[in-house]
Amino acid sequence: MEGPRLIWQADALGSGDSSVTISEDMIFTQEYSGDTERIYVLSENDGRLIWSMEPSVAAKVDTPGSRAAPTIEGNHLYVETTGGTSFA
Repeated sequence: MEGPRLIWQADALGSGDSSVTISEDMIFTQEYSGDTERIYVLSENDGRLIWSMEPSVAAKVDTPGSRAAPTIEGNHLYVETTGGTSFA
């Protein structure tokens, strides 16, 4: 049995277990790569990068990787880093 047709794929993201949050045609997610964590905002339509940022230096933990899903409330984006620091 075949699943849904693949429309686009984002390959340049790092590791982590963060889910995605979708709001107003944008996809928000987090990743962990090397010594940094990064927040990505992608176009829901074609996966192109809209913007990204590094909220902090990644915490050194036994199992690295982003774990929390970004949260949208109105015009605010809330994220929690691997080390437990929250940003708005």
